[in-house]
Amino acid sequence: MKYYIYIYLDQTKFGDFNYLINNIWLSFKYEPFYVGLGKRKDRLFEHLKESESTAYNKHKFRRINKIKRIANKNPIIIKLYENLSPENAKQLEIKMITTIGRRNLLTGPLTNLTDGGDGLLGYKPTNKTKEKWKKSIDKYYSIPENRKQAGYYNTIEWFTRYYGKKLGSKKYRKGIERMRKSIHKTYKDQSIRDKCANFNDKNGMYGKPCPTAREVIIYKKIYNSIYKASKETNIPYTTLSQRLNSKNFPDFKFS
Repeated sequence: MKYYIYIYLDQTKFGDFNYLINNIWLSFKYEPFYVGLGKRKDRLFEHLKESESTAYNKHKFRRINKIKRIANKNPIIIKLYENLSPENAKQLEIKMITTIGRRNLLTGPLTNLTDGGDGLLGYKPTNKTKEKWKKSIDKYYSIPENRKQAGYYNTIEWFTRYYGKKLGSKKYRKGIERMRKSIHKTYKDQSIRDKCANFNDKNGMYGKPCPTAREVIIYKKIYNSIYKASKETNIPYTTLSQRLNSKNFPDFKFS
């Protein structure tokens, strides 16, 4: 089934709103406030059925309710593009959101929380949201059974049992066994174990040992590990890792 792109307009805000999308000018008499991607016929109307408790995007929800209250009708909904492939639809949604601009980034009027195209791409959670996530995780792991289960799922034994049965692959089981022997061989060396303990005390991430930690040089300053550099420079861990493994960032390298 083909995809389509739709847009919500606020008829209480009249004006000339012109945007150049793929060398074609889109002109609206009313201010756009949401761009979406749909597949089912009723997808573009689902936002009208949301409630305060079920709405993921509170700002969009309140905007729709305000329009209903002032104009005494639903906001204007327009299907802009139809019969799109999944990739073309994603790219077009991203292009539209970027061109029109997001309100939470102070670049435009859209209430979209992400860059579009792929779920939470570009989503920036607020501190309040982060705090909710943290409380939810803490509550889950406050139960001993959940902590024990989580620890079990992180072991090689669990991977061997689950995936070995699931895939029934002799080659996969051999790979697991090689990995097990490699880990045992690494930790058999007392100097490696001492290095792990020392690393944990100084730089450990979530208390996990890291015998292969390497020093990195960021803007001519040396750090004991990527995690340490990320913590001190406030550059995300994944961003640092990508730059260190790329030739396009000469100021980011392993020592």
